[in-house]
Amino acid sequence: MRVFVAGATGAIGGPLIAELLQRGHSVVGMTTSESRAKNLEGQGAEAVIVDAFDAPAVEAALRRSKAEAVIDELTSLPNDPSDMPKYAAGDRKLRIKGG
Repeated sequence: MRVFVAGATGAIGGPLIAELLQRGHSVVGMTTSESRAKNLEGQGAEAVIVDAFDAPAVEAALRRSKAEAVIDELTSLPNDPSDMPKYAAGDRKLRIKGG
């Protein structure tokens, strides 16, 4: 199955991409940076660099991907859980408006 994952390089998306690829799926991962896109490609996924708040760009990426399934794992979580209060507002905005 061809799967599009928004938030492919985040705390949840990273392990999900690995699992999807291991199970033989074709994966297109959406991320926001060139370095993270290269990491996705190194794993065997296709990568698209898109700002989740740019709805037309997200739609275009989805259409180009020809995905059969879409998984939204958009988050903005810190590496250190004690930093969550600083990230909470951005994470909420990303999940609500980006997703």
